[in-house]
Amino acid sequence: MRIDIGCRKVTISRTLRTFIRNHLTKRLQRFAGAILAAKVELSDRNGRRGGGDKQCRVQLTLARGGQVVRDDIRANLRNAFRCAM
Repeated sequence: MRIDIGCRKVTISRTLRTFIRNHLTKRLQRFAGAILAAKVELSDRNGRRGGGDKQCRVQLTLARGGQVVRDDIRANLRNAFRCAM
């Protein structure tokens, strides 16, 4: 399974990137044959204005066709990712 992590209007730490990759691998391990790719996009909707507006969208591409998309908005990126999963 290929994992892509992208960012818009936000910079993420190496620690957060590693956390996301490890968490995805662990949670989706038993479905590895059914999932071709996982794409995680992290963004800050308000940019420098601040606020609890960090968004995470997780998109899974399935081997038999189709996609599963989940997203959430929270005060920080780690919580947004956890809730989107």
